[in-house]
Amino acid sequence: MKTPLLLLHGALNDHHQFDFLIPLLEEDFTVFTFDFLGHGDAGLAGEHLNTKSLVEQIAQFTQMHHLNQFYVFGYSMGAYMAYLYHQAHPGHVLKLYTLGTKIRWNEEVYNTEQRNLNSELIKVKLPAFWDKLNQIHTALGAPKLIEETLFLLKELAAFNYLSENLLAAIEIPVHICVGEKDKTLSVDECEWATRIIKNARLEVLQDMPHSFEKLNMNALAHSMKQFFLERS
Repeated sequence: MKTPLLLLHGALNDHHQFDFLIPLLEEDFTVFTFDFLGHGDAGLAGEHLNTKSLVEQIAQFTQMHHLNQFYVFGYSMGAYMAYLYHQAHPGHVLKLYTLGTKIRWNEEVYNTEQRNLNSELIKVKLPAFWDKLNQIHTALGAPKLIEETLFLLKELAAFNYLSENLLAAIEIPVHICVGEKDKTLSVDECEWATRIIKNARLEVLQDMPHSFEKLNMNALAHSMKQFFLERS
């Protein structure tokens, strides 16, 4: 019987981010995914996008699909929420594979992201990306989703949930993967987290930026299978 594998997408993306990855995994896993609140055609559950509602959404989805124990792959925001889900609902996630996930947040990091996530700037400098955002996110539209994403990131900066104590309490196997040229997070902070989590390993992808779309999907699927299917 195949173990369920839940794929959690990143901010400003939707479940279609995994369209090319899923076929490479279905022989070994029963794959599940969904759109986070505010993304794709999913509206907001409350006034603003926040960690509590996103973690609760994971819980509701897994309960609805009767997923009692499962693997999780999370990209960027998806893995951050997986960490918080595992803290709030221990015993369900068997293994966690994270990719491109910013671990340490503060006001300085938020200010950098705020400058990057400027709707007017994106419209002018990245018109194709802007059009894609509006095509994908039919529930909120690009301007509103960017606004809500910044609201979420401000929360992460204020509380920095992935503290040393939280990471040290994680007992499940964790695979931390980061691109060598990822400007969103540093290899150093990933090394820091790998040292703290009891059963963690680190993989650095040479010459890779943060962009999920630039990944070699066959190589990623192979790495995921090695991690999830090996005996712990």
